[in-house]
Amino acid sequence: MKIYLTNIFLFFIILKSAFSQIFYERYVNLKIGQGVSFGGLGINLEYRYNKVSFMGQLGYQSEQYQYDHVIPASWNFGFDTRYYFSKKNGNWQFFTGLHGGWLSNYYLPEIGENGYNSQVFGLAFQSGIEVREDLLNIEIGLTIDPGKLILNSSKHPYYSLYWYFSPNVGIGVNLYALRTILKTKRKRKLNDGIISKTFISSNNNEHKVSDDTIHRIIINQQAKTLLENCANSIKSIYDRAFYQNDTLYFFKQVASRRYIYIKLFLPNIQKEQFLCFTLNENVKQPLVYLISESISTPSTDELPYFMEEIEKFSVAIKGVFCVYIQPPYCYVNLENIVFKQQNANVVFDRVIICDLQY
Repeated sequence: MKIYLTNIFLFFIILKSAFSQIFYERYVNLKIGQGVSFGGLGINLEYRYNKVSFMGQLGYQSEQYQYDHVIPASWNFGFDTRYYFSKKNGNWQFFTGLHGGWLSNYYLPEIGENGYNSQVFGLAFQSGIEVREDLLNIEIGLTIDPGKLILNSSKHPYYSLYWYFSPNVGIGVNLYALRTILKTKRKRKLNDGIISKTFISSNNNEHKVSDDTIHRIIINQQAKTLLENCANSIKSIYDRAFYQNDTLYFFKQVASRRYIYIKLFLPNIQKEQFLCFTLNENVKQPLVYLISESISTPSTDELPYFMEEIEKFSVAIKGVFCVYIQPPYCYVNLENIVFKQQNANVVFDRVIICDLQY
C-alpha cells in the first residue's frame, strides 16, 4: 500500500512538472469547432512549440440521413500534427499537417442494405489558415482524405473509391494568455506591497536601517519611481520578457505597426538590482530596437531569434534605459528615446514595461 501511494505521488509530481513546462512555452490553445479536426462537433487541445504543434480532439457526430439511409451518431477522437508557416504577414498564418483518427460517418448507394461499419478511422491531410491574436484565434481549414489510408478497410466497402474534402471551422483561446490576465490583479497587489515598504530618508530619524543593507536601501530609492509608474499604468498581456544565454529580452507594442524590442546582456539574473544605461549610436549594450512593420506578438521562447525575420527596424541613438530586477520579475523604463529613420526621427518620451516574469 505504501509503494502504491508513493507511485501515485510521483505521478502527480511529474504531471505537474510537465504541465508547468507546457505553459512555459506560452502557447497552449483550447478550441471548439466543427469538422474532422474536432471529431465532428467538439473540442481540440493544441500544444504549440515555435511553428510545430500537436493536438488531440474529442467530438460528437450526430445522426445523419443520406440516400434514404440513416447513418448512426457516434463519439469520435483523433490526433493532429501541424506546421505553421512564417509570421511575416502579421496575424495571418497558413498551416499544413497530418490528421490521424476519426474521418467520417458515411454511407454510399453501392452498399445497399449490406452490413458495414459507418464510422471510419484513418489518416488524412490538412491545410488552412489561422487568424490569431495573443488571446483569441479563429481557424478555417480543409481536411483532405484520399480514402485509402483507413483502418479495417474490409468493413468499409467502396469507401476507398473516392476522395473526401471536409471543412474545419473553430475558435480558440490561448490558455497561457488567459492565465496571464487572471494573474494581473495578483501582480498589481505585489507591486503595491513593494511600494508600501518603507523608503528610508536621511532626514527621518524615526526609521532604522536594522532590517536592510545599504545595497537594499539604494535599490529601493532608485526603483521607487519606476514601481510607482508601473502601479499607475495599465499592463498589456502582449508585453514579453525572456531570459536565455545570459541575455534578457523584452518586447512591447507601442503603437499601430510599431514595437519596442530590447536585448540586455545580464549574467547574474538571480540578484536584485537596478541598472541604468545612457544610449547613443556607439553603445552596444543594451540594444533597443524600434520595429516598423506589421507582425504577430511572439511567444517568449521566440524572442532570442525574433529579429531574424524582421526587415524594417531602427536602433535607438539617444535616451536612457533603466531596469529593475526583483527575481523573478523585471521592470523597465525608457526615457526620451530617439530612433533615427530615413524620413524623420521617432521620439518616445517614456515607455514602461511592467512586472513581467522572465
